[in-house]
Amino acid sequence: MGNTVLDYLEKNLTVNGQTIETTKKEFLLLYTLLSSPGKIYSRTQLLDEVWGTDSESLERTVDVHINKLREKLTSSDIRIVAVRGLGYKAEKV
Repeated sequence: MGNTVLDYLEKNLTVNGQTIETTKKEFLLLYTLLSSPGKIYSRTQLLDEVWGTDSESLERTVDVHINKLREKLTSSDIRIVAVRGLGYKAEKV
C-alpha cells in the first residue's frame, strides 16, 4: 500500500500520515491524473476537466499548478511526469 491518500469526499491529501494543504484546483488536478494512472492528459484536457470548458485560463496555468503539486509530493509514492509534446501523467514510484 502506498503512502499517499487522496480522499475525494473530504478533499484531503495525505502523504506519510501528514495532511498536505492543496488548493481546490491542485486537488482536482491531482484527482484527475490519479483517476487513470499512466494515462497521458494534454494540457487542454486538464484545463477542460479542472477549470471547465468555458475557462479562459491559459495552458501555462496547468504547468504552474503541476509544479506546485510536484513540490508538495516530494515524499510521496506518486509522481507527476511530463511527457514531452503530449502532456502529463501520474505514476507510482
